[in-house]
Amino acid sequence: MSQKETDILDYLQAKFKDTSVQILPHQLGRASVIADATTHRDVLKTLLKADEKTAVIAITGIDLGTTLGVFYHIRTSKSGIITIKVEVPKEKPQIKTISDLAPGAVFDEMEVTDLVGVIFKDHPSPGRLVLPDSWPDDVFPLRKDAKLDNLQYKQTPPNEPTSGNEDIVKVIVGPQHPALLE
Repeated sequence: MSQKETDILDYLQAKFKDTSVQILPHQLGRASVIADATTHRDVLKTLLKADEKTAVIAITGIDLGTTLGVFYHIRTSKSGIITIKVEVPKEKPQIKTISDLAPGAVFDEMEVTDLVGVIFKDHPSPGRLVLPDSWPDDVFPLRKDAKLDNLQYKQTPPNEPTSGNEDIVKVIVGPQHPALLE
């Protein structure tokens, strides 16, 4: 572990020494911070204050059995990657959004809501991202207890304007990789 990593972890340790926040410097080769649904924002604010180049690179939602995990993967220029781990109850999986602190987290939070069912309170855009609008509200495909066998999925056709002229060809314009075009 570099001196920069040690410095930021010592700073976090001193800042949160009398709280429930735990600093784990060597968990699976990187630093982790165990927080709860009331302190995760404070940890992120502290990291942002300590290093202006701090950014959320991903948010992972995972079914841990009795609880749901929300893991915030944070990149800092001083300490590499730090993961803030938070568990929320399955019965009422709610946590406050971090999108006001890190605007790039909006899409990651929407994805976790769709696939795992964690509700991010005060989210600026609480809609679907990954799943279609016709997907049942109480079915979360990445949960261990998801019952997908009897799922009746009704595919809705895309809302494309029709001109009535079959000679018109749709040309995709934009930053597309040639391998993505069919």
